[in-house]
Amino acid sequence: MYHILNGDSLLQQLPETIAGEKIVFREALIDGDVSGTTSEAFFQNRAVQFAHFFDEVTIDGYMRKSKDEIERINHIPIGETVYLWFEEDAFCQINFWYAIHRLIENGHTKLFLVRPEYHTRYAFSGHQPEELTGLLQGSSLLTQLSVLTKLWPAYQEDSVEQLRALGEQLAGNYPFIKEAITNLIGNSSTSRIESKVETLITEIVQITKSNEFKDVFRFFAMNYPQFGLGDLQVERIFKKLSS
Repeated sequence: MYHILNGDSLLQQLPETIAGEKIVFREALIDGDVSGTTSEAFFQNRAVQFAHFFDEVTIDGYMRKSKDEIERINHIPIGETVYLWFEEDAFCQINFWYAIHRLIENGHTKLFLVRPEYHTRYAFSGHQPEELTGLLQGSSLLTQLSVLTKLWPAYQEDSVEQLRALGEQLAGNYPFIKEAITNLIGNSSTSRIESKVETLITEIVQITKSNEFKDVFRFFAMNYPQFGLGDLQVERIFKKLSS
């Protein structure tokens, strides 16, 4: 049994009674360029970006902490049951799309999605540790695998029309996927989030009449939880606008 977790916070939150190998998906694929025709080129691209975006990140550090951990997905034996713990916001969904694509391409079929309850659908942190066991027990076997596996390539290629079409195909069983796609694209011609966040930050500065990041991020987090962006992603764009 394997668990692919959406972050280290969830890893710390899981009760010890939940058995199985844990893989932490330490990435933010909603942020930055996701090109790369091979896995090695993809992760090298991501490492260079992260090292450029964030002073505390090095290329070697990214490779050890993120790439090596995520690539453990490729070593899960076929036939194992895999539980994917991901929330409904766009940040989490894109990471989920990558993980599920890798698993399906590798031949896995015993795949279960674990989601938080609706009242806290953008955050597992809204649950007590003991409640996570109930979420696991209520997880659902993923179907429409031939459609789900197309989400990541469509996002990677920024194929807006294909993403919309996939969202429609999945809407019956997975309405939150269609919602995430709609939130990503909006009325634009791209699924990339940066320009949308730039616009929102500009509006927030005008609304709050503050150029302090803490004020801007507080407003952003309260009013746009559907994007799932953390302070690191928003602050990077905030600093870019301020420079």
